[in-house]
Amino acid sequence: MNMKRSNGMVDQKAHKFRMDGMAMALRIVEERGVEGLREEVKTRNAMFIPLEVTRKSVEDLNDFLGNRILNTYRTEMLFTLNQKFGFGPKRLLKFYEEFGHTVDMIQCLDPFGKPYEKMSEHAEIVNQKIGNILDVDEIKRIEKENAEGKKRLIEYEYLLDFLHRKGFDEAAECLKTAAEWEG
Repeated sequence: MNMKRSNGMVDQKAHKFRMDGMAMALRIVEERGVEGLREEVKTRNAMFIPLEVTRKSVEDLNDFLGNRILNTYRTEMLFTLNQKFGFGPKRLLKFYEEFGHTVDMIQCLDPFGKPYEKMSEHAEIVNQKIGNILDVDEIKRIEKENAEGKKRLIEYEYLLDFLHRKGFDEAAECLKTAAEWEG
């Protein structure tokens, strides 16, 4: 980017944008390291997120939109089940609870950082029962994008306990020493 105007003056606005970008990159590297910066650049490029927008506000927006979509689907499914299929209060409440549990199972991660269940697996089961009405490839693409956007973390204490229970005491001690050394 050429920051000089045709009259030879430095474009103050372009300079400020560059300096703001450098300051943000420095902050990210200090907080999350170079790998964190790579992840941030990848996310911002993929989603066209300007520098002025914080990661927290993007996460808040994602939560807001996710809740809005979930509430819309819950409402319309419950309404349809009641109006078109005669579900009464007991069955509606049971469906509401089970639907919430199913959604939790695909959103929550196990101690190894993997989802308990996958929506693509649910879609394949539905397609087997009633025909290929769900686009499993698209659902898998979405799962892949979502997984790339999340850092898969494992619960440290659970992993140590798991290694000990499976007879890998040396590996558990090595991991514990490495974790203490890194801080």
